[in-house]
Amino acid sequence: MNLIAAVDALLPQTQCRRCGYDGCLPYAEALVTHQASTALCPPGGEATRQRLVQLLKRDDEAELLTPEPSRIAEIRESDCIGCRQCLDVCPVDAIIGAAGRMHTIYNAWCTGCELCVPVCPTDCITLPLRSDAAPSADDNRARHARRAARLDGRHELRRAPALVEVGSPAEDLRAAVLAAVTRKRGGA
Repeated sequence: MNLIAAVDALLPQTQCRRCGYDGCLPYAEALVTHQASTALCPPGGEATRQRLVQLLKRDDEAELLTPEPSRIAEIRESDCIGCRQCLDVCPVDAIIGAAGRMHTIYNAWCTGCELCVPVCPTDCITLPLRSDAAPSADDNRARHARRAARLDGRHELRRAPALVEVGSPAEDLRAAVLAAVTRKRGGA
């Protein structure tokens, strides 16, 4: 594994851009080339900073990073106007919706990056503390790569499976969409 990949593997993969870079991989590249401080990842906190210091064998920041609680985006669906602003900025495609239709968050994929909050024209997105387990960095990295490939037109079109296995991620996603539709129709 090269050094950039090793540094990237230490980062939380929230793709939040709070470090000033366009995601975790560009931040990892900047760290390896000494263009960035090890103290720029608030979601990773001090534990990540210490691992970066150890791997890179440098400590360029004496200030400790305060750990942040894990958050998750929530959309007040009754206020959502379906503008797609949040869909366009979500780095892991955790927001489900279509233009002119109500949107919802697929909780299992949300990294809590906060990128959707400032673009929402109706202020219907909040970031409460996360009560479930946050998605793994590896899963976040894979979703971010798939999104980038999709936006670059490099993805292959895949047909949806005819049957969805019980307990599969596809079943969970389908259940999340159906629950959002039910809420919107006033059924729950």
